[in-house]
Amino acid sequence: MAIDISKSIFRKLAINGEVFSQGFFRTLKATYYRTALDLSDRYQHDAEMNGYPIDRHSEENLIELFASNHQSW
Repeated sequence: MAIDISKSIFRKLAINGEVFSQGFFRTLKATYYRTALDLSDRYQHDAEMNGYPIDRHSEENLIELFASNHQSW
């Protein structure tokens, strides 16, 4: 589903004349990855403060999965 949403957004931007380079997609992936890891860290701290369990390994695996899905376009 994430791929479909992303494709839809990029398709709409392309229809409006936006041109995407490989550098754009590399930067997008790096930005996503760093932001996702930072947010995962924040969520872990919130969960710990509130006594909720969190599986950081699973969270990071999902981040990796989402990032790798975007390479398949």
